[in-house]
Amino acid sequence: MKAPLLQIQIERDVMHKPVVRVFPHEIPILQAKHGPDKVFELKDQKKMEREFDPSLQYGTLMRKYGADEGNTPWVAVVYGQDFEGRLEAAMQKGADILKPKKEAKDDSTPRKDEDS
Repeated sequence: MKAPLLQIQIERDVMHKPVVRVFPHEIPILQAKHGPDKVFELKDQKKMEREFDPSLQYGTLMRKYGADEGNTPWVAVVYGQDFEGRLEAAMQKGADILKPKKEAKDDSTPRKDEDS
């Protein structure tokens, strides 16, 4: 599966604001871990995309982001257990960003009433 890599800034404190590139499905994990008001997408950056294996993402995200104070992996906090399918849906939504947008159909043509 191919998805965009988005450039994200994480505001950990006044002096520490690292910038990272992550897939769209990783942003909710960063928001859960650091707080939604501490994670910002940098919009005017070079567009990048990368292939990844969806079947390996759950384990990858467990290792990458670790666990909360209760020892629950951050990926499980956000997406539940791997078998629930919420992570897969989020990965697909992120991959869909790369698909060309369909043009809206013109709905201005009059419709024939079924009662006539």
